[in-house]
Amino acid sequence: MFGIGDCLKRVEKGCIIMVEVIPNSTTTRIIEADRWRKRLRISVAARPRQGEANRELVWYMSTVLGRDVELERGARGRNKTLLVFGCTPEEIEAKLRRVLEHEGKGKT
Repeated sequence: MFGIGDCLKRVEKGCIIMVEVIPNSTTTRIIEADRWRKRLRISVAARPRQGEANRELVWYMSTVLGRDVELERGARGRNKTLLVFGCTPEEIEAKLRRVLEHEGKGKT
């Protein structure tokens, strides 16, 4: 069965999160864990111009997760790989579940 954990991967520096970004949205928030793409779908209010959406994505995820986050891959596309430093996939999954429950999106 698919869950948020399928979007995550443990690496030496921490945890990788596979995301799909929807730029130029009304709000920045986590929408759902997409079971077909195995990516976390995140809407971003910033436009996809000159790195604005990427900066907002990294800032938002850093705030939500309480960790340093870096854009690892995907600077020019919707599919991105984020590196979250100093954590495990289990820690990240628990935090993401709380965020999704708080926003009323139980599609995990």
